[in-house]
Amino acid sequence: TVTGYVMAPNGKDPVVGATVSVKGKGISTTTNGAGQYTLTNVPTGNQTLLAVKGNFKAEVAVHVGNAGVTVEAPAAKLTTKKIGVVTGSFDDIGAVLESLGLAYTEIGTHVLSEETDLDDYSVIFMACGNGIGPLDPNNPEKPEDKIIYDNLRTFVANGGGIYGSDWAAGTICSLFHDYISLERSDGKDQSLIAAVLDNDIKALLGKSTCTVFYDIDGWAMIKVEDQDNVQVDIIGDPEIENDGGKVTDKPLLVELSHGSGTVIFPSFHNSEQITEDGMKIIKHLVFSL
Repeated sequence: TVTGYVMAPNGKDPVVGATVSVKGKGISTTTNGAGQYTLTNVPTGNQTLLAVKGNFKAEVAVHVGNAGVTVEAPAAKLTTKKIGVVTGSFDDIGAVLESLGLAYTEIGTHVLSEETDLDDYSVIFMACGNGIGPLDPNNPEKPEDKIIYDNLRTFVANGGGIYGSDWAAGTICSLFHDYISLERSDGKDQSLIAAVLDNDIKALLGKSTCTVFYDIDGWAMIKVEDQDNVQVDIIGDPEIENDGGKVTDKPLLVELSHGSGTVIFPSFHNSEQITEDGMKIIKHLVFSL
């Protein structure tokens, strides 16, 4: 028996739902809400364990002794290829990455418009208020839109991950209009108790609800267009502006699969007023890409 943990590079934050396998032996399991795993029937001798979650992975060496003895493996700290961040006005996803021990590079349209430049990256984060806006690949007056649109669709199809929060919905929904669309942008500033539908997030939080906070009016709500390829992780009944009451069953966090890659859109972000639940979820989402 081999036990251990899969963690962020900081060695503090657990990675939930990571697959851990013994290389070449056909033995695997997944991590629980604490990032812990247990492998049984591992052959004796020197073995290599491979931990994978999305585009992130790590290998650790372990020596397995006599049967009946449990071995504690070194922590597997997940890393990935280059991470790109398109900075924004209302969100600082870079601060989250730094807290996890992950390095990143700030990028802009000069990188997104060059297909070969994207080959160096595995994950791209688009912060709220990044200034790119909706992309129209059919607008002859903005030929760069088609270039960025084609590059990013191909990037995800080939296994890359894209994360965009709140007002990045304009870009994300135009890129993946066949999966999700922007329904409205009149969410009210509020603290909201929402239902968690994703099992990994439930395991991470230890409950089936979460508290998220919206610190500014006018946040974006999306609509699911492709039920087969979009997974709703969190759903809620938020209030809307101008005393418009509540709207029900709105997706607040979704993940979509396009080709071999993943796109994640949370309607909330990591402002200073973020809840404990919200920060745990955002850190979890980083390793889901």
